[in-house]
Amino acid sequence: MGPALLSLAGIALGAGGSLFGQYLVSRASTRQLEVQESAAHRAELKDAVLKFVRIALQVEKVAPTRSDAGGTTAELGRLVDDVWLAQVEYMEAAYGDMWPGRRRADGDLITPR
Repeated sequence: MGPALLSLAGIALGAGGSLFGQYLVSRASTRQLEVQESAAHRAELKDAVLKFVRIALQVEKVAPTRSDAGGTTAELGRLVDDVWLAQVEYMEAAYGDMWPGRRRADGDLITPR
């Protein structure tokens, strides 16, 4: 009877160890996924900021030269439109990063990325 109980205890201990090991691996995988998602979100936010700054700098360079030289306003208008569109993307990314899960004034729910 003693050897049977010892082997049963060994089986239970082995199964418990396996389950605990799987739990630890699952927890580490979840944390790694969260870190990867956070890094992807930061990269997306960085891209939106850099795009906005790049377009704003183009407008800043083109606006005085076009108005002084009597140049076409089509290019300037396109650049201003690009600035506005980039600003919307930037604000969406920034708002979602600063206040995840909160509703904006226009009613859109911002979810964490």
